[in-house]
Amino acid sequence: MLTAIFADLHDNYPALTTVLDDAAAQRADRLIFLGDAGRMPRILAALQVRKIPCVYGNWEVSGLRQLS
Repeated sequence: MLTAIFADLHDNYPALTTVLDDAAAQRADRLIFLGDAGRMPRILAALQVRKIPCVYGNWEVSGLRQLS
């Protein structure tokens, strides 16, 4: 089983598409995102639609603190 693990996109959508393309080319069985997506809804939607498990990074924790 091949797992692609990635993190620290920081609102960089082209980086996400590169990771997804590379994971597909390598035939990764699953992907795991280790946080710091940023605040770009497009990135969050792409992770969600693909059901990629995510761990909160400091960017996500910071955003949650602002809501409380």
